[in-house]
Amino acid sequence: MYSKTTGDLLKTLLRTDEYSQFQELKDNGVVSLADHFDALLDQKETSKAEVIYRARLDTVYGYQIFNGTRKPSRDKLLQLAFGFPLTYKETLTLLRIAGVGSLYVRRIRDSIIIFALNKGFSLEQLNELLEQEGEAYLA
Repeated sequence: MYSKTTGDLLKTLLRTDEYSQFQELKDNGVVSLADHFDALLDQKETSKAEVIYRARLDTVYGYQIFNGTRKPSRDKLLQLAFGFPLTYKETLTLLRIAGVGSLYVRRIRDSIIIFALNKGFSLEQLNELLEQEGEAYLA
């Protein structure tokens, strides 16, 4: 999806004298959350409306997240991950780009979410499992 690795970007940034030079580099690989969502929509061959519906988000709020006018919480991003649906690794990338906390297997709720992502669960199936384990729902 991206032409440069994170390591390559870091090396370039550390060699740059002015941050504006790093920003001006063509194809520096730095991507906004809205751009990442556009790439995921193309990759998954789905629409914003379908993802928002499957993620059980309010329609207006969902479109604001997609166009970059609203900054979603970690839980809303996880709902969107199930709305696409994304794999575990794709979800980690989404969380990293958004600048929110990653999933951590030693946290019970996070381990349930990781399990559900790995098994291809829907948001409803995830929430049922979260309820069974006494953890907070995503939606």
